[in-house]
Amino acid sequence: MAGVAATVRLDSRRLDRMIAQMLPRARRVVRQAAEEGAHLARSYAPVRTGRLSRSYRAQRDQADSLALTYDVLSDVPYASFVEFGTRFMAPRPHLTPAMEEVRARFGPMVREIFA
Repeated sequence: MAGVAATVRLDSRRLDRMIAQMLPRARRVVRQAAEEGAHLARSYAPVRTGRLSRSYRAQRDQADSLALTYDVLSDVPYASFVEFGTRFMAPRPHLTPAMEEVRARFGPMVREIFA
């Protein structure tokens, strides 16, 4: 009895080209989102001396070889106390609302990658 066979193969060369074209756009979008998050955190941070608001920055995660991971951070030791509060102080969120706003804007930014 004669058999029937079919082969399914993905031509990865075309996929590799597509990834190569999308990666620079993806890096740009992630960097822009992180920088926007840092900017918003600076603007939302409560100001007493200005040290906290000046401290926020976007920093690329050096462990990510594709450069698609950024952190929005502050090196001020009391930043988490202001954000989340303590038993003596009510929370004054500023980083969380900033990142929520960036997340809401991120969808349209991601569509740029595939444009």
